[in-house]
Amino acid sequence: MSYTPIDVETARARMQDGWAPYVLDVRNDAEVAISRFDFMDRLHPYERVLEIAHDLPRDRDILLTCRSGGRSAMAAMMLAGEGFTRLFNLEGGINDWAKKVDPSLRVY
Repeated sequence: MSYTPIDVETARARMQDGWAPYVLDVRNDAEVAISRFDFMDRLHPYERVLEIAHDLPRDRDILLTCRSGGRSAMAAMMLAGEGFTRLFNLEGGINDWAKKVDPSLRVY
């Protein structure tokens, strides 16, 4: 596997302990209008993630997220193919985060 899967509870606990990954949301604008993380650094649709690879930090962990974890996993694999090594995929995506961590977020 070219990225590290991380569940929402572990991600939250690590963030509370000071982990500060670059958060890349690979959903589209319409989805983000429904529900979004306050701590998102960048939004870019997964199918075009390679267009911004040159702008992403290589010296920092990158946490990729989407609605349920599938598209972010594909984006992580694409970035790994470009030599990125510090990639984490938020398993279950924003919907799992809403269910288990922050119920104020809308599930769709």
